[in-house]
Amino acid sequence: MGLAASDKTSNGAVPSTVRHDGGAPAVCADAFLRFSGTQDRMKVGVARYVPPQGNGKPLTMERISQLLREAGVKVPVSVKGAEKLLECIATGAPLDRIVIARGVQPENGSDACIVPYGNVNYPVFPGQPIGKLIPATPPRAGMRVDGSELPPPSSLKPRDIVIPDDCNCYLDDASREISSTQYGLVILSDISMNIRPLVRAAEDRQTLTATLYYRDMQARPVTVERVRLMLQAMNVPDGLIDLQAIKDALTRSERTGNPETDVVVARGRLPVHGSDGYVEMLQREDDSAAVGKASSDGSIDYRNRGIMPSVQSGETVAVIHPPTAGTPGVEVFGEILPAQAGKSAAVTLDKSVVLATDGKNVIAQTAGLAQFAGGVLSVQEVMEIKGDVDFGSGNVQVAIGSVKVRGSVLSGFSVKAPGAVVVGEAIESARIVAAGNIEVGGGIVMQGKGFVRCGGNVSAKFISEAVIEAREDVVVQDSILHSTILCGGMVVAVSGRGRIQGGSITCRKGVRATEVGTALGTPTNITLAISSKATRDIEKERDSVKEALGKLKSRFGEAPAEEVLMSARPDQYKVIEAAMGLRDKLTERLDTLRDILAEARLKAAERMRDASVKVTGTVHPGTVITIGEAVFTVSGPLQAVVFRYVPESRSIEAVSA
Repeated sequence: MGLAASDKTSNGAVPSTVRHDGGAPAVCADAFLRFSGTQDRMKVGVARYVPPQGNGKPLTMERISQLLREAGVKVPVSVKGAEKLLECIATGAPLDRIVIARGVQPENGSDACIVPYGNVNYPVFPGQPIGKLIPATPPRAGMRVDGSELPPPSSLKPRDIVIPDDCNCYLDDASREISSTQYGLVILSDISMNIRPLVRAAEDRQTLTATLYYRDMQARPVTVERVRLMLQAMNVPDGLIDLQAIKDALTRSERTGNPETDVVVARGRLPVHGSDGYVEMLQREDDSAAVGKASSDGSIDYRNRGIMPSVQSGETVAVIHPPTAGTPGVEVFGEILPAQAGKSAAVTLDKSVVLATDGKNVIAQTAGLAQFAGGVLSVQEVMEIKGDVDFGSGNVQVAIGSVKVRGSVLSGFSVKAPGAVVVGEAIESARIVAAGNIEVGGGIVMQGKGFVRCGGNVSAKFISEAVIEAREDVVVQDSILHSTILCGGMVVAVSGRGRIQGGSITCRKGVRATEVGTALGTPTNITLAISSKATRDIEKERDSVKEALGKLKSRFGEAPAEEVLMSARPDQYKVIEAAMGLRDKLTERLDTLRDILAEARLKAAERMRDASVKVTGTVHPGTVITIGEAVFTVSGPLQAVVFRYVPESRSIEAVSA
């Protein structure tokens, strides 16, 4: 490639001839260059140098640039090459290796990268700089000396690194520095980065666990104070932070050089819900203890319950304890968990008692038997049988008040009272009916004959081969053997041997026992019934409405009334109109009943969460637990277990008691 500048002078004129001495004319010409270029058109060298003639101008940096432009060179002169050229001209050195102009080489782009400020195998803290983001650079085309473009070798687009909003770090746009917003480990990839948190909260937000290291990313020691400040930044209250656990974990990490995982660094507090108000029946010193009584905190001690006390007018018969408010809890992030206040005791005072001015003590207005049954606190007029109910006394039935039998109720006899029935010794194959409680100092032994039915609680030392129906609880000291129990409250057999063996138990609120079933596999059925009598009545009505509606539809079909009338004879109109009206009413009623039942079942299922069968000892094979529609058959011995209903799966789970 040959490049030549014009042979004109620097001002564009042809060299001139001038005489200075009146003699022969002298030629005046500026210095000029002839250039040569490489085949790839990336370099320009000097092929020939012509020095100035006469008064012509010497070669200068400006002259070199001018000559290059005139030769069609589009790139700037190489200052270093031009200086070398002028030096060689001055010294007479060879000019053949001097590069006077160079093309611009193309450049591939470069990927973005992050230069970390330390070892990413160790954690960073909130606000701590992590590293610097070096942005991607785009590819740049080159230029040959003649101005033509030279494309980059690679056409690939450089990769960027994206710092998303949810990566637990942030980028300073001015400095390009990345800082952490979390305590965690830096996770780098070719296209992104994030901070993997090393602190996590339990699902109930009652514990906060962390992985702790003895040093951070930049080799600075991790101290208890740094961890405390980090937790504070997460809104963890100081009072919930376990500083000792943090200190111990950091000490172990420094000793071993390894991280300490699952360190509980903070603990919340669950709310303590208030206890419900309750009625404490006061017991006279001469009343014998039978099954259980309320303790000072409102719980029932089934091992220490007195029979219903006889009282005189003016005596305090009971104390109505108010509910408590409870104590709020707190989550690890400081959110308050409100406590549920207890409910007031559901109690109605009969005219036979009056509430004292303190709002707690209940005073008898008459002598009799004090009882709390069916939510009513009263003093019942008492008919007392000094001995047994037998041929001597005959059957006992009173129109008002209660009955107290000092002895036993013998086989074949009956006792009925609108109040309570208290039997000092035993009930033997008799029929006992009371609107209030039935309390038995001894056992209830029926051998498949007779029954006990009451609107309150039934309590006895033991029950054998009996049929018991109670609106509220059935409580025994020792055992329930081969009996049929139906109650609206709980069945409790936890004192003495606390056995339930054979027979069937059906209740609504739960069962508590020490042992259920026998080692021989005696069939023992325990059922927690979801539906109430009201629900069963609605189900019966639903079934009858459904049956009646089905008969109408089978005769007249399901088409609109207008269509049915159009296809009928005129003499049938009145009958069909009446039938269609009834069909519409029955359809509407059926929909209403279905809605009521659906809501009742939802509420009942929620109640089932609190109902359970708890056995502190052994549950033997042959035992079948039914809760709602779910059935659990015990196939092998189970120890200390609680059976409870899981609404989500409609199943029964057995967990350790």
